[in-house]
Amino acid sequence: MKKSTLIVCLLSSLSFGEAGTQEIDRMINAIKHPRAGLPLEGLSLETSPFKPYMAEINTTAVGVNKVEERVFTLNAIMNHRAYIDGKWYKKDDEVADYVLRFVGTKGVVMTREQTVMKLFLNKKDQDIFTFKGER
Repeated sequence: MKKSTLIVCLLSSLSFGEAGTQEIDRMINAIKHPRAGLPLEGLSLETSPFKPYMAEINTTAVGVNKVEERVFTLNAIMNHRAYIDGKWYKKDDEVADYVLRFVGTKGVVMTREQTVMKLFLNKKDQDIFTFKGER
């Protein structure tokens, strides 16, 4: 009884499997044929499927003053004070139109409205002495 049930199941799966592969072949052949699409002339008449994220705003710039960026030089840091462009400053002092917000060991942070400027101490190669060999 078990053998006959097994044989029937095996034969039915083979016959259904054959029908499945024929169906797959039929679907692949249907896809292979080139499909007629929209001609290029008609494509230019269609509206864009993309929506703009923000509406365009027409603005005219009248009398816009560009802020000239100034270059600062940080020469030294000592006792929580920074020597910038020949003058000593501490935290919360005004440096030109910036405010000194942070004085660290290697640099400072200054802010002006939405602008953040970071200045760092530069170590120049000629200031570092290295000796090779014995003298």
